[in-house]
Amino acid sequence: MKDSRTANDGTDATGNPPPALTDRSKLLAEVFRQMRFEFGAYVGVVYLAAHDGNGTHLLSAAVGGAPPAVFTIPEIIACDGPLVTAAAYRTGRTVASDAAHAISREERALRMMPYPYSVVAVPLIAGDEKLGVLTGIWVPPSQAREGLQERMATLGELLASGLVDQSQVDHTMKPTASPLIIPMFRSPGGEGIPTAEVKRRWGLPDLPGSAALSQMYQVHKLSAALNEAPGLVDVMRAARERIMLPFGAGAFVAAVAQEGRLRVAGHSGSAELVRMVHGAPLDRSTPGADVLCTGQPLFLPDRAALLAAYPTLESADIQACAVLPLVGSGNFRGSCLLGFETARWIGAEEQAVLLMMAAQLAVAMERAQLNESEHALTEALQKKLLPRSLPELPEVVITARYLSASAPSGMGGDWYDVIPLPGRQTGLVVGDVEGHNIDSVVIMGQLRSGLRAYAAEGHEPADVLARSSELLAELDTDLFATCCFVRLDPECPSLPGRQWRTRCWRRCRRRRRCRG
Repeated sequence: MKDSRTANDGTDATGNPPPALTDRSKLLAEVFRQMRFEFGAYVGVVYLAAHDGNGTHLLSAAVGGAPPAVFTIPEIIACDGPLVTAAAYRTGRTVASDAAHAISREERALRMMPYPYSVVAVPLIAGDEKLGVLTGIWVPPSQAREGLQERMATLGELLASGLVDQSQVDHTMKPTASPLIIPMFRSPGGEGIPTAEVKRRWGLPDLPGSAALSQMYQVHKLSAALNEAPGLVDVMRAARERIMLPFGAGAFVAAVAQEGRLRVAGHSGSAELVRMVHGAPLDRSTPGADVLCTGQPLFLPDRAALLAAYPTLESADIQACAVLPLVGSGNFRGSCLLGFETARWIGAEEQAVLLMMAAQLAVAMERAQLNESEHALTEALQKKLLPRSLPELPEVVITARYLSASAPSGMGGDWYDVIPLPGRQTGLVVGDVEGHNIDSVVIMGQLRSGLRAYAAEGHEPADVLARSSELLAELDTDLFATCCFVRLDPECPSLPGRQWRTRCWRRCRRRRRCRG
């Protein structure tokens, strides 16, 4: 769906916001303040309608709340979709969701919020014009939803009148390039999470916003570590340091679905848990398989909940666990399990943070697996293109050692060869094609085959390299190549012992050759 946001920042010629924009900003802040502190909302969103060639959709114009809730809000909602916000816009009436119904039908407004919640959406109408929707979300679900609907409707009327300024030609507020984030921090412990659990790990317990920012700090650090992780081992190390340890887990297992079973890709901690996960069939009810098949995370806070859901985990040395889906861009699917040595309540904020981390981990694992598969393929290709064995010569001992390129891909265009020549002579070749990719490997194989054929025909070294240069020019590539060809004649009578005839050649540019 095309995002039709405008890049206009709403400033006048002097760079200052017009009075109407200032008044609207104050109004938005006041609306979110009431929703957050008086109505007890988890997060509030103002969606504005946008019209283009693809139809009408709702864009998030302002979000009020605290991390991580503000990062889980969808920026675009289709007006013809099943979500509560879309229904309020279509019908022009206040709509409230039933949390159980929303979860069972997978009609969740937030992809990062798998836990129970309730939603109240109020249409913003000025005259005959539908401006958008004011949406509030409560975690856990509010028990006084009818009273909330009335209070939210009143708040929506106030906001709708404030979004319109009749003194301007284009008087209706438009969404900007990105939603306005209005921070609304409040002290922890008031959202259904045990106070002791909130105070146990994140930030300063009595300072509003400290816990949320401490959690988002770990998300940022995990993202930075995964961006620098070239291989799967490095990805698993980042997950251990930025997911397992900050959340106080004693065990970590990341598994990938392969051929109908779970295969452990990385782990830390409990060996018993690893044995239970590795090789588990996807059609058997286990935490990893269930999460992978349903796409829904599991949070089992204590031993009783753990064994009630999965009696087979009785031998596992964990007291609580969190199981997260790992979903990549292609066929990559898996699950991540965090095991805790004591009972562990994971509240709404921590659940959202864990799901953000799991999404990043899945992408990094998929990338690392693709890199390793590509590395294995090119390494096998290089080995096939290089000599399997070296000829045994009575006059000289020949040895060779080949190491893969130091680039992350492990690819390279280096090659060597030993060529038996007429008259008991021997050709020694060392060459290199520019680059560290699959093209370098392919060009290397073609050059090696061509040079070997020219040398076996008995041409002089200079002619062998000249013909190889012509071959490279015909391969339709811009890659450089260097090569050294040595012809060893151990029985030459003109010199005592051995005579070495050496020719070196470098192709500098496409269809330009130099001989030496």
